[in-house]
Amino acid sequence: MEQRRVNGKNHWYHETQSTICPVDVLPLVPEAAHVEDRFLLDLTLPRELLEAHARWLTPARRLADALFPASVTVNRLQTFSAYDRLSTALTVAQVYGVQRLCNHYAARLAPLPGPDSSRESNRRLAQITQYARQLASSPSLINALARSQLDEVGLTSRD
Repeated sequence: MEQRRVNGKNHWYHETQSTICPVDVLPLVPEAAHVEDRFLLDLTLPRELLEAHARWLTPARRLADALFPASVTVNRLQTFSAYDRLSTALTVAQVYGVQRLCNHYAARLAPLPGPDSSRESNRRLAQITQYARQLASSPSLINALARSQLDEVGLTSRD
């Protein structure tokens, strides 16, 4: 990595970890949002296997639909929007490196209106993302302080 300085907004910004190599960015796969089975993401499995596991697949599909509905009504008791839900799910999928889920959540997230660009909204989304990443990678590090930080940014017990 080489060091570089960038001039912007009448300030010098010093980047300590920059690279001149282009980063391979995977393209958005819009068709990943349109699947019949949002739990298995249209994964083709033998019928016998699906029937053998129907006892847990059916409630899992219902849960996936309940957690990630097409739209969410936000009110003062439930502040976690569809954007927040999918953004959090995308973060967890990225932590675990499940590309199929990343494609699906990113494609569903793309057309949704994001939060406004206020400092509070940015802080809220950053706190939610940090908590999700920490919960997915190191759940033993989650403590009362981490949960209280979610309270501070306006999440409710329903969220």
